[in-house]
Amino acid sequence: MPWKCPRCGYGPIPDDIKVCPNCGYAREDIVSAEDRDVGGEEVRKQPKRPSLIIVQSSDPALKGREMELLTDLFSAISIGRGPENVVTIPDPYMSYFHAKIVKEEGKYYIYDMNSTNGTYYYDPAKEEFVRIKPGERIELKDGMLLKLGVSTIVKVKIPGEGAET
Repeated sequence: MPWKCPRCGYGPIPDDIKVCPNCGYAREDIVSAEDRDVGGEEVRKQPKRPSLIIVQSSDPALKGREMELLTDLFSAISIGRGPENVVTIPDPYMSYFHAKIVKEEGKYYIYDMNSTNGTYYYDPAKEEFVRIKPGERIELKDGMLLKLGVSTIVKVKIPGEGAET
């Protein structure tokens, strides 16, 4: 039976698809046979993935939306307003292909993709957002704030790391 994503409302999604193609939500009630032991107990949980949580957006309905970064499925996580991105944020002030996140040697980095309105990270020492230059990569840390374009601010969530202070 087709299902509707409880996180972003996307649907209907065919029953055999375990992950929402819009936001990456992994449907937990579907566990494959190889993930169950003889008694039917789940023996293997899906690893926690890093995610972005929308703190502020031009669309108030997006506030609080969490989007998993499917780095185990994609070598680069593209972010932008275009539907072809792995993470789509429908903000008119973001570029179609705005930024990308990659995992390299166990760490996560963000790159600006020559976006019109820029990609920024919050620098607590300067108490301001700093623009990421073209070709520059910035290491992501748990709790870090990113500004994508003019109005979207997201908080980085990386499992296993303590929040930045």
